[in-house]
Amino acid sequence: MEEQIQIVELSDNTIKKISKELHKLNLLEKKKLRDNAYHNTKLLLSNYHLLKSHCEIISEQVTDELTSGVWGEDRFHLTALLENKAKTSKLMDHVDRSMNEFKKKNPTGYAMLKMKYLNDVKLSDADIAAEYRVDRSVITKRITEYLNKLSIILFGVEVVMSNF
Repeated sequence: MEEQIQIVELSDNTIKKISKELHKLNLLEKKKLRDNAYHNTKLLLSNYHLLKSHCEIISEQVTDELTSGVWGEDRFHLTALLENKAKTSKLMDHVDRSMNEFKKKNPTGYAMLKMKYLNDVKLSDADIAAEYRVDRSVITKRITEYLNKLSIILFGVEVVMSNF
């Protein structure tokens, strides 16, 4: 059986259209990656205290669950639960290290993010603006900028490359 090869000749106009469409799709994919990183960073900081509380009880629960001998039919569910807890703990360790690095590189940015997300009493953009004696819109823009910078530290080169 012979394979037949069909050669399709495309006009320059068709090639340009395909090229533009591919470029547009590539840009959309990069924007999606960048937006996801920003969104995920914001979610991590918004839920920081809840996730840290979850991590604090993990070691105690893991010890109790492993030593209780209740490894029956639900063993696989328990294993999945323990794996999820371990992932949360590793993620929060990574967040803490990233936040410490961000604090070294940008103390002002860290202070603003701390006021908005990490303090026990979280401040609104308007309250932070009053603290810094600037307009609320300035704080909103700065918080967005700092979240984007923290996203780079958290998620790495993919976020950086999506900006090009």
